[in-house]
Order: sequence, then structure tokens, then C-alpha cells
Amino acid sequence: MKFNTLVKAAFAPALMGILLSSCKTHEHETTPEVTTGTLSLHLHTMVDTNEVESYGEEYTLTGGRKTKVDMAQLYISDLEAIKLDGSVYAMPDQIVLKRQQEEVIKIGNIPVGNYKTIRFKVGLNDTKNTLVPVPADSALNHPEMWFAAAVQPDGYVYLNFQGSIDTTTAANGSTLIPFAYKIGTTQRLQTVQMPDQEFSVSKGASQFIHMKIDYAKLFTGFKLNNSSNLRIASKPDNDWPIAGTISANIQSIFEYED
Repeated sequence: MKFNTLVKAAFAPALMGILLSSCKTHEHETTPEVTTGTLSLHLHTMVDTNEVESYGEEYTLTGGRKTKVDMAQLYISDLEAIKLDGSVYAMPDQIVLKRQQEEVIKIGNIPVGNYKTIRFKVGLNDTKNTLVPVPADSALNHPEMWFAAAVQPDGYVYLNFQGSIDTTTAANGSTLIPFAYKIGTTQRLQTVQMPDQEFSVSKGASQFIHMKIDYAKLFTGFKLNNSSNLRIASKPDNDWPIAGTISANIQSIFEYED
């Protein structure tokens, strides 16, 4: 009995020391600080070298061809910021509708650090394309970005570009012919990766990436004097070859602002 008592007495201080040490460790543990800034896009709506200040105005493209813009907007989603080492910070939940009258688009919070470029989708992935809009969802509750009176079952219009343009071969006509391009469906979803242009994000600060969207580049690769090339208005229309040509051109319409 005396031996057991002596053993307990010997180990008691050591045990107490361990317990106190453990308590002190937990007292000083803190949740790691998450340091972020805010990433926003500053996007100008352009046709060639002309900034579209308002709808319905006439602009002259390089080479003399005249055009008017009545609608120019698109969805940007699934943005990714690529760090200098090639690792990726994904922002998958954000859906933004870039409209002509709105130049600044807040994407969201992003960890501080150095980045070399961004990558994003023009349009919506298969899951987002089946969402039903609600009044509070301002990005999706835009009937001009639906193919019909209701968004489902045909899904969303990823890019809506409409207006009128001189369709003469010599680009010297005075009559402007209407065009309408509603690009959508899974097969027309485009991924855009911008060229490397480094930017840094600081804690609590806002970082803007300044870009232009040149909608005139959508006219590349086909003849305007063919009336069948001037209208894509429905989901079935997006199966036409002209829809594939215009969709592929989407990757070239984004460029950094000088």
C-alpha cells in the first residue's frame, strides 16, 4: 500500500504539468487568419475601335462598314485566377451578366498574392444552365437571355448580340440590315483564358482587371451578304454551322485595355 502511495505521489506532479501544458497550448491556439482582397472586372463594350455608349447609335468599323448595336451582353461564369506558380484559385459559384450599361463587375473575394492571368467561361455549364431564375437572382432573371417566354427547357442565351449592319461586299452601303445572334446550348459554351498579365491582390484592397469586349470580331469568318448568316434566334438554330463559327469567335473578343 505504501509503495502504491509513493508511486502516485511521484507521478502526480508530472501529470499535473502535462495537463497544465495542454491547457496553455489550447489557450494560445488561434484560427489561422484568412487574408483576402476583392477581384472585379472593368469591361468596356466595343465594336471595333468604337465604345458603345448607348444602343441605337451608328458606328463605323475599320474599312468603312457601318453598324448599329441594339443589344450586347453575355454571361461570365466559373472564373479562375491563375497564380504565378500555375496553381488555380477557382470561383465556381459566381454568375455575372455583363450588360452594356454596367462596366464594373464584382467577382468576389480572392486570396492575397501574385497572379498571372484569369480564365472564365462565356455561358453557363450544364448544371447552371438548368437553374430556374427567381426574382432575387438578378443575373438569371433576364428574359432577353432566354430563348423563349420561359427559360426552361431550352436553357439560357449565353451571348446576345443584336443590331443592324451594312452587308454589302464593298462595305459602302447606306442601308443597314438587321442581325440577331443568340448563342447558347452546351455545345456553344466557350472557355476564355486571357494572355498573361500579372496582377497582385492585397489584403482588404480591390483589384480591377481592365478589359474590352469587341463584339465586331464576332463577324469574322463568314459573309454578311448571305441572309442566312444574320440570324440565330433559337436553340435549334445553334446547331447551324454559322452558330459554331460565331461561338468560336467568342474567344477572340476579349482583350486587355491599353
